[in-house]
Amino acid sequence: MLPGTELTLGDRLAIALVPSSVPAIVILAALGCALVIGDLPDFYEEIAGGALLITYIKELFPKVAEQGETAVQYLLKGKSLSVIQCKIAATSVTVACVTLAVIGQDGLNGFPGEFFGMASTEVPEAQPQTYTPTMTVNYFVGFFVDGLTLAYDDVPISCDKSLFKKMIMSLVFSIDNFLDGFGLTPVYHKAFGDDWLLFFVGNAVSVLAGALSTALVLHLVPSPVVQLGWLSFATTFVLLGAIQLMPNGMNTHVMIGVVVVWVVLFAGDLTDEGEEPKPTLKSGKHSKFLKVVQTTVAADMLLEKLHPSTA
Repeated sequence: MLPGTELTLGDRLAIALVPSSVPAIVILAALGCALVIGDLPDFYEEIAGGALLITYIKELFPKVAEQGETAVQYLLKGKSLSVIQCKIAATSVTVACVTLAVIGQDGLNGFPGEFFGMASTEVPEAQPQTYTPTMTVNYFVGFFVDGLTLAYDDVPISCDKSLFKKMIMSLVFSIDNFLDGFGLTPVYHKAFGDDWLLFFVGNAVSVLAGALSTALVLHLVPSPVVQLGWLSFATTFVLLGAIQLMPNGMNTHVMIGVVVVWVVLFAGDLTDEGEEPKPTLKSGKHSKFLKVVQTTVAADMLLEKLHPSTA
């Protein structure tokens, strides 16, 4: 995403927080439903894992790839690196930040977790469904990422029909939050005991925190490379959370979560299909993108040779 330097901080905050309020409310609605129904079977955890998995595959990782293309375009403006070198640099940032997220989560089970009194205790093999407080970090960050992705937009908030559509689309994409929240209630109950309700409400706060922090990053650090690292790091926790919720691998319960959320996300895609995409260098296939970039750079170099600066 190209940083919109013309947007003020107030614009950025509105773009981020207004649509992010929808998934935050949906999470609280899921909590209310779970409280009314009572104790949920463990297989709801696997349904939530499937919902997180398809969300990462279909929505989040493509955003990382798209941001990588923007980072390549940004690096090419310096004209000191080739297209291949820029691609290597962007890929290196992505891989490094994904690796850092995995190491960070793994580290919470060691010294960092012990330091904060939240270390995981060894779980007997007979009880694979036991959850500890540190294991819920992925879920907090996962909801944080919901706010993060909604903040990646350059269209200012306007009080017209576009705002209504934005909120409806946010609601559509929040159905996976409902499934996740509904399925995670037994997880939080096991991890936090009697205090689980307070920590679960923290998920809704995490959505708004993700939107707020990303709005600040986009405004204060308008570098596509930095934003690529930020996006790569944060979205990885959604994948880690999905893996934790699937101790038995892909099974029927996981596929229920995958199919339901996939259908919802596909419906959202169909809603947007009638709109013409804005022409950007990111439009079309990756090969087309590279051709446009190469043509643009070549044209700039030719103009510079024909009209050299006299400075």
